[in-house]
Amino acid sequence: MSSERTAGLTSRVAEFVAAASWQDFPADVVTVALDHVLDSYGVMLAGVHSDPARIVREVYGARPGKSSVLGTGARQDPIGAALANGVAGHALDYDDTQLSTSPEGVYGLLTHPSVPVLAACTAIAEETGASGRELLTGFIGITGPGFTPPAPSAPSGRPLAPASCSGCTRSGWPWR
Repeated sequence: MSSERTAGLTSRVAEFVAAASWQDFPADVVTVALDHVLDSYGVMLAGVHSDPARIVREVYGARPGKSSVLGTGARQDPIGAALANGVAGHALDYDDTQLSTSPEGVYGLLTHPSVPVLAACTAIAEETGASGRELLTGFIGITGPGFTPPAPSAPSGRPLAPASCSGCTRSGWPWR
């Protein structure tokens, strides 16, 4: 994929996320999102004492910040918290899976869309003092109403969601 085409796709995704508003989401979308959020926090907590999660916390080290490393009582900078929580969420492989919705694609994309985005959104929301509604707006904006996005698997997906939930406008993003 050419860098020009990638920049165009990233720009379109950034515009979609920047335009996302809490009022745009139907109640059933919010309900599904909350199910994914609760599930993801649960698997992050379940994996917090796993070897991979422990190793990541030890290697990254303690760096001051306001973001929670779930299940430890520790606060960290947003990068360290997102990394630690993301690894914990994947460690036991219980996080949500994007299954197929059609007979032609029996296995779907087999991605785990919620944990990476939610770990990043949560860390940035805590660091910036964003509200729960702002966090959910960023999460839903990037994962999409049907939870079938290409973006969380792309390099741009994870930074876009926290930028959105922290109130950053598209003009302040490097993907202009």
